[in-house]
Amino acid sequence: MGRPRLYTTLEQKKEAARAANAHYYVRHRDLISDRKARQYYKLRRRREQIADRQSDPYECFRNTALSDRPPLEHTAAANIQMERLYKLTEGSARDYAHHIALTAIEFERDDAVIRVGEAMDRIQMWHAPVRDSLDVLKKLKSGDSDKSLDSAIQKVSGVNDRFEVVRRYIENIVKHAKADTLQENVESGEMIYIAFDY
Repeated sequence: MGRPRLYTTLEQKKEAARAANAHYYVRHRDLISDRKARQYYKLRRRREQIADRQSDPYECFRNTALSDRPPLEHTAAANIQMERLYKLTEGSARDYAHHIALTAIEFERDDAVIRVGEAMDRIQMWHAPVRDSLDVLKKLKSGDSDKSLDSAIQKVSGVNDRFEVVRRYIENIVKHAKADTLQENVESGEMIYIAFDY
């Protein structure tokens, strides 16, 4: 004959497991705390590295002046910014602008202007390196007839145009938010977005 069962119900088994886990924790508290702290700092370090990489698309070109970079590097930097814009807008500048407008409606006029202004600041921060690259490429083009330069200007110009579309959408929203006409324009369907999208 075997030994009798210690726990007959599911609740008794759960209670016994809780007690065993608590007893284990008391005996190994320092080891568990150290392990959790290492995991936390490792994850934090990884997040900071990712944030640093995302905040500086020119990291790999930082030591070179803009005018000294080859056209391919300008194109690569613009592509990095385009990927960011695409992720932010999820592929549609119009839908992104509409989402910002709907979010701004939820706030009072001053708060709405601030919220939309934050979106505008982000777009301008990401747009600045693209605009700078385009300016440098156009200056280089004025004295050269290199086909790779034409290709780079065309690609960077396309990215610049997409940023301009988003910027104009947000400017339109800011204008309506300041005039306190944003809600009625969005609700009536009169919110006029620029005629083209990407």
